[in-house]
Amino acid sequence: MVKYFLDTYALIEIANANEKFRKYTAENAMTSSFNLYELYYNLLKEMGKEQAQEYYQQFKQVLLKYNDETIFQASVFKQQHQKRRISYTDALGYILAQQNNLLFVTGDKEFEHISGVEFLKK
Repeated sequence: MVKYFLDTYALIEIANANEKFRKYTAENAMTSSFNLYELYYNLLKEMGKEQAQEYYQQFKQVLLKYNDETIFQASVFKQQHQKRRISYTDALGYILAQQNNLLFVTGDKEFEHISGVEFLKK
């Protein structure tokens, strides 16, 4: 049963085998194409092309699709939280999580104390 939306922070921690993120797998979580893009970019730098593509393919299977309304809501959310400096990707991911009744899993400090977030530090 899918319960979580994994932001890029969470995806990278999974790739780095962080024990705190062990329970989050492709079987119980989803992500977005933007988060997958950020994951690939970061892993390409850190681990190289082969491993970056391996994780890309693994999480490509669990992408949530979004529509215009998702983009509109993410823009409003980002604007409402300007002082937190939330990225476009994270705003979109958070709204996708909300729309699909998923917990948004992150370690990004911008999301600490926001409802619907499972906040984990490294």
